[in-house]
Amino acid sequence: MNTLYSKPVRIIGDFIGLMLAYIGTFYLRTESGLFIVRQTEQFYLQSPGIFVTGALMSGTWLVFFYVLGHYSSIYTTRWLDNFKKISLTVLLGGLILFWLTFEAESPLPSSRLVIISYGLGIAVFCATIRSLLFLMQQLRWRSGKDLLRTAIIGYGRWADVLADEFSKRRENGHEYIGAIQLPGYEGKMPEPVLGHFHDLEKILSKNHLDCVVLAWETGHAEEVLQGIMICNHGRVQVQVCPDLRDSAASWARLQTRDDLPLFVVKSDFHPNWERLLNHAVGGTNA
Repeated sequence: MNTLYSKPVRIIGDFIGLMLAYIGTFYLRTESGLFIVRQTEQFYLQSPGIFVTGALMSGTWLVFFYVLGHYSSIYTTRWLDNFKKISLTVLLGGLILFWLTFEAESPLPSSRLVIISYGLGIAVFCATIRSLLFLMQQLRWRSGKDLLRTAIIGYGRWADVLADEFSKRRENGHEYIGAIQLPGYEGKMPEPVLGHFHDLEKILSKNHLDCVVLAWETGHAEEVLQGIMICNHGRVQVQVCPDLRDSAASWARLQTRDDLPLFVVKSDFHPNWERLLNHAVGGTNA
């Protein structure tokens, strides 16, 4: 589902933040008198060259962000979390520029102060734009737009808490549709009950679900794998509660949510050698 906080939108937002940081630093460098021919550089500020150079540098930073996993999770939502994550990435790139301009006689020349300002600008602008995008997305969720049609598979404490959360608070991005009953369980479940786990494929299709949350405390390890495989085949997002983290992580990679106590199951399964290695070092195999 395309939202205001989807990967393409965040990449565009980061590009805008990177360009703002570059142009701001360029003006700061000019005003600080670091250019030898001031009039020539003032003319250059009005030419397309600054934007071409800025776009190339910003594109390089975007590749760096992508490689370091900035766009693998859609749930880094708080400004401070984004600021810290971007700052660490910029620090790695900044160290390269820092050492390239190192001068033993003058450990902190003006040129390197400009680099520090550029890095700080990237962190502030990009973190702010990401937070604004998520804030706008939350406003859309509250108005009932872009919500994930969500069903909960499970019972017990986690199922009850999540069903209540999804029903009362739309700003987490979920529209609660109902619960799905696990094999062998006949006790109390969140209402309404959509059907039995054995009919999961039919339930997904009939209710047009976008997301399924696996929420129980122990056991049913086989159902964890089956649920992940069926949902992935139907292009339905899977999330698991913390108690099922080990079982799910044995088969697929997870990414955390910082707004709910859940893990999102990514669609790529571990290869056999990785599952064996995980089991050998003490991991849990489903």
